[in-house]
Amino acid sequence: MPYHVWGEKDFDWDSLYKAIGEGTWLMKKLGRIGVHSKEKYGTARWSLYLFDGSLHSLTHPGYVYSQYPKWLWSLNCKYKLPKLLRKPIQAYQALVIKLTFLYLSKRYPHIIDEIINDAPRQLLTKDLKKRVGAMWSGTCSKCKTHFTLDNDNCPNCNEPYGY
Repeated sequence: MPYHVWGEKDFDWDSLYKAIGEGTWLMKKLGRIGVHSKEKYGTARWSLYLFDGSLHSLTHPGYVYSQYPKWLWSLNCKYKLPKLLRKPIQAYQALVIKLTFLYLSKRYPHIIDEIINDAPRQLLTKDLKKRVGAMWSGTCSKCKTHFTLDNDNCPNCNEPYGY
């Protein structure tokens, strides 16, 4: 797992900040995804919020506090789009996230690990998912074997991990 101390001279801090800014902009503008991002110990930290069916999450992605007048906020809380209409929007947002991380990994190949370290594994391409999984480890709930998460199943008992 990558780790950097602030002020390190041999790490490209500028590229990391540019990658975080570009990724945030792409996901917010192209996918209407709520993104909270920051740098921590030389890695990008991502909090991503997909469409929940409310008008507010579409018009103001990532805002936690209401940006609407009180009468519109009460309507927004009472009525949401049906799941049938939410699913295609969320699938589009997942595609935008996948493409954004793929773009960032191609644009900044020297800091791929720092960019994808904290990215949601379910929303990455197969190669990036495997690369992130190799940085993290877990324990199987069935056989208690400790292993890296580059595979979705336990190597000992083949039990799916974390699902």
